[in-house]
Amino acid sequence: MKKLHILLAFVFVIYNLSAQSAIIVSDIGSNTVWSCDTTYFLKNVIRVKNNATLTIQPGTTIKGSAMAPFGALVITRGSKIIADGTLQHPIIFTSDSSDLIDSHWGGLHLLGKAPTNCFGLAQFCYDIVGGGVEPDSIYGGTSPNDTSGILRYVIIEGGGRNYEPVEASNRGLSLAGVGDGTILEFVKVSHSEGDGIGFYGGTVNARYLFLQNNFDEDLDFILGYTGKIQFVYALRNSASTWTNSYAIDSQNDQAGTQNEPFTKAVISNLTVLLPDNAPSSNYKQAIFLRRNSKTSIFNAAVIGKFTGGVRLSNQNDSTEFKHVFLGGPTTATADLPSTIWFYTPGWGNQWFADANNLGTPNWLLGNPLPAINSLLAGGASFSISPQLQDPFFEPVPYAGAFWDIDWTLGWASGTKINCQALSTHFLKSEETWQIFPNPILEGFWIKNKALSSCEFQFQLMDLSGKMMQEGKTNYPAVFIERGNLPAGFYFLRLTANTLNKQQVIKLTFE
Repeated sequence: MKKLHILLAFVFVIYNLSAQSAIIVSDIGSNTVWSCDTTYFLKNVIRVKNNATLTIQPGTTIKGSAMAPFGALVITRGSKIIADGTLQHPIIFTSDSSDLIDSHWGGLHLLGKAPTNCFGLAQFCYDIVGGGVEPDSIYGGTSPNDTSGILRYVIIEGGGRNYEPVEASNRGLSLAGVGDGTILEFVKVSHSEGDGIGFYGGTVNARYLFLQNNFDEDLDFILGYTGKIQFVYALRNSASTWTNSYAIDSQNDQAGTQNEPFTKAVISNLTVLLPDNAPSSNYKQAIFLRRNSKTSIFNAAVIGKFTGGVRLSNQNDSTEFKHVFLGGPTTATADLPSTIWFYTPGWGNQWFADANNLGTPNWLLGNPLPAINSLLAGGASFSISPQLQDPFFEPVPYAGAFWDIDWTLGWASGTKINCQALSTHFLKSEETWQIFPNPILEGFWIKNKALSSCEFQFQLMDLSGKMMQEGKTNYPAVFIERGNLPAGFYFLRLTANTLNKQQVIKLTFE
């Protein structure tokens, strides 16, 4: 089988010839589409309400005001956002200022109907962006399977503006009472003034989260969040402006009560990376599990000069912490006889004072990919806990977020080809597939457009039906090298099992 390559970028660019813009100043109360040929400017807190759906085309850019009254986007209970970008056409939420360090907008906030552990006000929570107890600020409920829509191939940068005097925003993305009917995949949150993503109750699951240079926590779990998360990359810097800043912070609620549902995130394949420079005095542990939460972490890697790797404080005894590898933190744990706890027989945890012992040779360059002989390469186990038997989790052999492919490449940089390419240059086949180029010189890309199911198989045959190449991938796109195949016509059979779809496409090799 020929070598497969993850799709990183196209070799040419189609420029956006349309420079339209739209200033949004009013709430959205009916179904609305934002198109990729327009840049949208949020001039205050914009709420999608009345059970409306806001659909945002792939490749669209939305900019929030970084000056008073500050822009933000709130999807209220019952309403939805369909922000379904693609690998080559990410959707970008950003500040209307080019300064992502000092000029922040309010961020994106989804309010759903899934359970939380808030009490009072009919057991609802409220006030994500300073709306008080108004109906459009309430979140939570009794519908764990509620959906707030889709966030896929989405970048959120420069959010987290603090709405003083109420500390109500402070995160790039809020998921407040969001149900597990919501799709959350390939989402990047960077340069937030506060947290990257705040999970406030709810049951939403997530895959492929990239958190970069956020000022406070990268992931914050509270108020009864009970979802599952796999493949998380938190790239920290040493310039946190918040006191007591962590990559992962989990608490049942701010008082550490026994209120149910307990905060119980289940996280697998996490990588936390801090470059090799002294952390700020505000930056504490990489992972802080506290205040009676039940969050569990598996198959994780913490790399770099941290004050502490893991800290537990008044943590519920049902927490599981297994196959976690620490390289570089000053201490392994804190706040209880933690060395004994961390090295509990059968848990498979390891701690090294030198980050290089984990076998990630380029971590000093901000590259977390492990070497083939790394401790992380075969460091995962999915038989160590019943929680990992859930079909949500993909049982990969490696600990940490990565193996040989950096899944942040090709979309998380924000580079995108103009959206008009979606309907013109690249679509060479029907419905499920993109094949380009065709005719073919050195090779061709196969792109599965049904991004909710990336796994597919391919078979390349000559006109007699003889098999020339075959393979399968779990990635949404691969490049097939031509090799020594002579010029002529070939057939490509593509199969996506979970979609129950198969297609045969004729190719021309020149």
